[in-house]
Amino acid sequence: CPRQQCRRAGEIAALAQDWLRVMVLGRGAERESQMRQLAKHDLVITNYALLRRDVDVWREQELFAVIADEAQMI
Repeated sequence: CPRQQCRRAGEIAALAQDWLRVMVLGRGAERESQMRQLAKHDLVITNYALLRRDVDVWREQELFAVIADEAQMI
């Protein structure tokens, strides 16, 4: 999904559950820093392009669930 849609999904999730630690992955150096903080968040929102780039990092993460919008992209 486009970056703006990811941001909006993060805003909605944070409003729905104020205790939820939400992170929307950014780009470049910002994302590199964020990737080191994945375990500190309850919900991490990314898009398929970034998911493909970061696949090695994601393989190392212990996840409770994965929610895939437009799952045909996987």
